[in-house]
Amino acid sequence: MRTAMDQQGMLTIDEVEREFALKRSTLYRYVRRGLLTPYKRVGDRRSYFKRSEIENLIQFQPRETAVHRQKSPPPHK
Repeated sequence: MRTAMDQQGMLTIDEVEREFALKRSTLYRYVRRGLLTPYKRVGDRRSYFKRSEIENLIQFQPRETAVHRQKSPPPHK
């Protein structure tokens, strides 16, 4: 059953955790990095997130791997 906020495209942290299998700490990290915007309603202490922002955020993205982080070898003398 969809909540009224979900019908408006807004999800609580608990709903995001359940539906997208993202941990609460991951959501907070995304907020700190400016990748995700939390929304509030007057008189409600919960944070809400736009479903579309979550869906866009979890799309496949390039990931930095150990190979990409390696520095070039020092020049031979």
